[in-house]
Amino acid sequence: MIRKLVIAAIALVVISVLIQQTFFVVDVMEHAVVTLFGKPVRVYADEPGLKVKIPFLHRVYRFDNRLCVYESADAEYLTIDKTNIVINFYALWRVEEPLLFFKSIRDRSSAESKLDKVISSRLGSAFGKTDFSKLINTDTAKMQLGKLLENVLGQCRDEAGREYGVKLVDLRLKRLSFPDQVRQSVLDRIRSERQAKSSEIRSEGRSRAREIRAEAEYQRKKILAEADRQARVRIGEGEATAARLWHETLEENIDFYQFQRRLEVYEKSFDEDTVLFIPADSPLMELLLEGPQSGLESSPPTSKSKAAQPGN
Repeated sequence: MIRKLVIAAIALVVISVLIQQTFFVVDVMEHAVVTLFGKPVRVYADEPGLKVKIPFLHRVYRFDNRLCVYESADAEYLTIDKTNIVINFYALWRVEEPLLFFKSIRDRSSAESKLDKVISSRLGSAFGKTDFSKLINTDTAKMQLGKLLENVLGQCRDEAGREYGVKLVDLRLKRLSFPDQVRQSVLDRIRSERQAKSSEIRSEGRSRAREIRAEAEYQRKKILAEADRQARVRIGEGEATAARLWHETLEENIDFYQFQRRLEVYEKSFDEDTVLFIPADSPLMELLLEGPQSGLESSPPTSKSKAAQPGN
């Protein structure tokens, strides 16, 4: 009885081992490559589910098919204008062709090491053909860093896919700076360039201000001259109108005007201490001898006085 139980137990163990060696599961987040004596015989790329293999002969290699992030160490590069810069980048990648990946790399650390060499080489070549002012500049129109990274990404993507079965999804810079030994000199140069630019802008501003002030002064003088001309015209027209009205009024009331003028002469000529010797036939004696009515008796009636008399 015990012998039968032992045999049954051994049979269960053997069956269990055979099942484990015959069936395997490919996860949805995995690629799988099945090999026979080290040579790949079957590939499951984005094919999750239960799979079958030959027990003890087939071996299954699994590769993560999710996006992986690789961050590089700091590295120095030289631009075409002989400026040393320090670059730190990160890359997004994934296994796209598991069979080629199995033949060329097989593990993540080796893949990232290969990617680092490919990307570093391409970046060094690109920076060596680019002026530093095109990498960092306050004028966005002169910036070419984004275009440079796009070109490097395209080149690296082709090489990584062709050589290693890896798809390089994205490439970005995490850091772009200067080595410590040249940072201060670069900052001094940038500061002097900014000061020169600010001086140029101030000079242009002062020149423009002078032009604006000169134009404003010209306009002011022009406006004042025009206003003075129009004022003189209006004054002349007013004086002419006044003279015309005075002349018309004088022609209609000549006797009253003469009488008023005599009164003004008296007022300006006589005071308590004045002694005059005037001939009796002088017009000045007329008012003194005959009274104020003598100066107005001969005056013809005005248009208003005529209109006031009834019966005419």
